[in-house]
Amino acid sequence: MLNAESDAGVPWFVLAARPSSGESDYVAFLPLNVCVQNDDELGLYSQLKLAGITDSHSPGFICIPEYEHDATAAFVAYLQHQETWSVFELQHMQKDSPRLLHFLTSFPADQVKIVEMGNRVYKDELDAIDNSICPYIPLPTSWEEYLQGLGASTRKNIRKKLKRFSQQSEGPDGYYIASANEANIERYLDILLGFWQANWESRKGAKHCSMVADSWRFLLRHCFNHHCLYLPILWHGDRPISAIAHFIDRSHQSLLSFVSARDETFTDLSPGLILHSEAIRYAIQNGFRVYDFLMGNEAYKYSFGAQERYITTVVIHRKNWIHQDIILNPRSIPEAITIAEIYHRENHLDEAKKRYQQILASQPEQPAVLYSLAVIMQREGDYPAAEALLKQLLEIQPTNTRVWFSLGTLYQQQGQLPAAISTYKQALRTAPEADVATLAIYHNLGYALQQQGNWDEAIEYYQSARELAPDCAEAEAMWANALQAQGRLSTEEKERYAAVNYALGLIHLVQKPLWILVTISRWADESGGFKLPLKI
Repeated sequence: MLNAESDAGVPWFVLAARPSSGESDYVAFLPLNVCVQNDDELGLYSQLKLAGITDSHSPGFICIPEYEHDATAAFVAYLQHQETWSVFELQHMQKDSPRLLHFLTSFPADQVKIVEMGNRVYKDELDAIDNSICPYIPLPTSWEEYLQGLGASTRKNIRKKLKRFSQQSEGPDGYYIASANEANIERYLDILLGFWQANWESRKGAKHCSMVADSWRFLLRHCFNHHCLYLPILWHGDRPISAIAHFIDRSHQSLLSFVSARDETFTDLSPGLILHSEAIRYAIQNGFRVYDFLMGNEAYKYSFGAQERYITTVVIHRKNWIHQDIILNPRSIPEAITIAEIYHRENHLDEAKKRYQQILASQPEQPAVLYSLAVIMQREGDYPAAEALLKQLLEIQPTNTRVWFSLGTLYQQQGQLPAAISTYKQALRTAPEADVATLAIYHNLGYALQQQGNWDEAIEYYQSARELAPDCAEAEAMWANALQAQGRLSTEEKERYAAVNYALGLIHLVQKPLWILVTISRWADESGGFKLPLKI
């Protein structure tokens, strides 16, 4: 089994099967994605999908035909017993496919529930397009035979348009079709994708179209590099008019029309008809048996004599998974953490807590999750739970300064001053010598000692804070206030630090937590720590 992560950040892996007879060669491969679904009621759960699915109507797994049944049984057994998932989605499967039927029936009926998604996936009500229909043309052996198979009016129209195209192909401003080659591939991709973005930005949005175009550029360039791309462009002199990118599937002798686009300001001829007609002629001349329009029952496809195939999406649910503790696939944990953190940042703490707990049920030693959940538990006043989480994290990361500091603030918040002081001193032993974290520890440690009445030692730590951050007005004020409480300030110093305190009070008038807590929050924001000020 090969594991990896796509450029889009989606984990994927490939199951590979070989005979148990000792043969070394693999005979089948099943590529899969792992993603996390986020449900309002259930929270997070892991979903498997077939990898590499875009507009293909023939996904699945690669297999030597004679091993198909055995490989299917092996894949299903592995998925049942070795892989963690709640839902398995099979997209764009051909209806009535024997391989699909065998795959589905290999799962024990008492362990899964199989649902066909149907119209919920494929119907585009806005454009009245049904993407579960995949038109295609079975190609004969000659262009003339193909034309004779069309209706009389369609045949006449194609002949007329191609004749006009041919008659206007002479001269520098004539029409012609040229295909992408090594010298012009980048320019041809620019033309095609530029047209496509201009055609669809008003409907799909500029940002979405830009992302799609970038993805397609990578895909089409990769196909070109492996001699699997046919990209003709219709020109009028030096002006590009229309383009269509086709995938070349030599094993199935198919030419697949993937994406087309045109200059919508051009009103002469019929660019789409010309390019598709010439691409069909090209396919016939090069021995292809199928011209495939892929997904969608757009009307123009039928003008070329297309027939229909049908696809569906099938979802396999593990039975009773909703009623049990949901365990996440280890590959999906990073995405799960991201979802939980979004809830946390947006202050939806119940939702964040639920998802953090689901993650820890699947992987108990996730440092970021342990810490974030401790933050929530502390805010909710569940101090024992917060303490237990922080101590569990320290078992994993015993030199994590932030965690020691957070545990110290937790004790200090509860008035457990000896424990807080001891914990802050441990935090200092792991902290960098000159760091904002060290400054925050000096502050809190000094304040805890002050709360205990240990003024001399408190002043020592306030002095350390002053030396570490000479320009920090808060550190200066805290040190001076401690000296004032001990009657150790001169009259001039009292007047000076009264002004400093007044200025700080104005700054933090709206921010009710003490200055020390503002400092803590500043450190926490910079270091990824507690998002909320701690009330000591």
